[in-house]
Amino acid sequence: MNKIKAILFALVMTCTFALSAQNTITSTEAHFTINGATTREGLLQLRNELKAQGFDFKYMPQFDNQRRILSMTFSVTANDGALQGEGGHTNLQNNNASLTIHINKTTGAFSVDKVGESTN
Repeated sequence: MNKIKAILFALVMTCTFALSAQNTITSTEAHFTINGATTREGLLQLRNELKAQGFDFKYMPQFDNQRRILSMTFSVTANDGALQGEGGHTNLQNNNASLTIHINKTTGAFSVDKVGESTN
């Protein structure tokens, strides 16, 4: 039983590390991913990390009854109020669906990569 617990713990830690390794947030750039495993608490933590680096991340998520994220819209502005970018994803509940946001405040570059969003 202890061996199973140890394996499960290692698996959870590996997944957590892999998810957090995808996010890079500095005062000049941000690269982060939101997917079906993202929680309300995770969004708030992401917002706080971005705020600490001079970005204002505003978002409107939709969750189901089990608190799984279904979709969201967002905007990102710099401290001076300049819009860095905005967008959203309508099918985050789908397997392998994700929304990855890339911002470079220095160059003004903004892009969004959407995986698993329907075009309907």
